[in-house]
Amino acid sequence: MNGLKGGLIKTLDTLRVAEASSRLRTQDAVLVYHSVEDTPSGFPHSVSTESYAAHMRHLVAHYDVVPLDELFSQPGQRQQRSRVAITFDDAYAEMYDNVLPLAQKYNAPFTVFVPTKFVQERTRLLANYGPGSDKEHLTWQQMRDMQATGLVHFESHSHSHLNAVAETDRLESDILTSIRLIESELGYRSRYFAYPYGNCNQRTHEIALGCGFRRVFTIESVPVRGQPVEGRIDIGRMNERLDYYKLTVAGINTFTLRRMLMRRQAPVALPQV
Repeated sequence: MNGLKGGLIKTLDTLRVAEASSRLRTQDAVLVYHSVEDTPSGFPHSVSTESYAAHMRHLVAHYDVVPLDELFSQPGQRQQRSRVAITFDDAYAEMYDNVLPLAQKYNAPFTVFVPTKFVQERTRLLANYGPGSDKEHLTWQQMRDMQATGLVHFESHSHSHLNAVAETDRLESDILTSIRLIESELGYRSRYFAYPYGNCNQRTHEIALGCGFRRVFTIESVPVRGQPVEGRIDIGRMNERLDYYKLTVAGINTFTLRRMLMRRQAPVALPQV
């Protein structure tokens, strides 16, 4: 089954279906990465530096890669090309050496959602969580250096990376701590918030917006009384390979392809390009 799926994705890549879809889609996309490693560690939320460079080459060739804030500055206007914003969660130190140089090379801005406790206290979020997870975080000085390039912006990922749904009673104070630290260290008030683990509900959404954020983000779109939390496309080991990545960003979900293959009801009709 995996071979059949891989063969289909290779065929779609050969037919340049992802590139054609990128020209047809009308919605902006927000991507979320966690880790970019020079030496693969087995951490499932990581991609290699080589793969990230290939991702950037694809994005700048087929999309307008814009700062996160630009997606919401003129949301009603039709763009000539679809826009993509790149985000990172957790502020791992490796992005200073592995991501920033590629952002400068390809003029590909990105936003980092920071769990400020682990920057402030120099502790590690996922210590002993699993292979490759015991990662250091950026320092405030590294973040200021990255900010000075004009390509990198930092926003709130809470203070302690709490589970917002399970710890709703302390969510507001935790968020406000992160806002204060970002403002104190980086000189501006955070306007965007990403839920740790992507966990949210109506109550957490009300609390987050009450803290003054312009938008809140999760991993997939969750409707909340007609005001959806902004969804982000998760990029990790499962869709790191360039042919998978192209389809994912274009909105052609590889899990949908898998379900199509498992049903085996009819041959897959390929789009005309």
